[in-house]
Amino acid sequence: MKGEKDRPDPLESGTVLAQGDGMMRLLPTILWVTLLLGCSGENARVKAGQPQMTDQVGNVAIDFAPPSPETIPGSQMGEQIRLGYEIVVNTQEYAKPYVGNRLNCTNCHLDGGLNPNAASFVGLAAVYPEYRSRNDRVNTLADRVNECMQRSLNGKVFPPDSSKLQAVVAYITWLSSGVPSGAKIPWRGLQLIRDGDLSILLPTSSGRCRHGRENRAPAIIGERHGLFRDEHALCSASRFSVASNQQSAVN
Repeated sequence: MKGEKDRPDPLESGTVLAQGDGMMRLLPTILWVTLLLGCSGENARVKAGQPQMTDQVGNVAIDFAPPSPETIPGSQMGEQIRLGYEIVVNTQEYAKPYVGNRLNCTNCHLDGGLNPNAASFVGLAAVYPEYRSRNDRVNTLADRVNECMQRSLNGKVFPPDSSKLQAVVAYITWLSSGVPSGAKIPWRGLQLIRDGDLSILLPTSSGRCRHGRENRAPAIIGERHGLFRDEHALCSASRFSVASNQQSAVN
């Protein structure tokens, strides 16, 4: 049996150095795996928590209690909000260069976007930005406003830095005060209703169409039709044509 002095000195034999070299070579791998596992675990916790957070926010009971336009503050911000309100209810006057038909925003978003049964604006600022399949991208609230200008009003979009666009966004954001971000809004959109009475569209004895009060509603067909562009206009025109033909057959 060799004595202690007979055992090879690790430092002299290079054993420790060899082991140290191996550890040094493994150290980057160990650090990489440690970081990878740590990051993966953190991401997993975030991803697992997101649906729960969304559900909690989405399940919050929300009352339809928007502020009244009469309470718009008299501050500089209030002036912007009021301009947005005026653009919504008097679009033909305040945004005429951008409108291609005779509608105002409030013709669809009744009561200036305050009616819970008619595409209300209340709470929209809490759900945007939002992905929309129509254009396959995430849309901001300003994007959505411009889409309405281009499609529903058959017009053209506001420039990104337009004071009018910023005013409408400010108005909708103000109406959405108190609605938590990401909340599910039960009054959002439009509810399905039964078909209307198409006979009201038929011409009167004077030859004038009877749509709208005192025949003053926007045109429903033609270059200056007052309904939505593309498929909406075609649908309206086709229904009008069918109704007219049916009435002619009866007479």
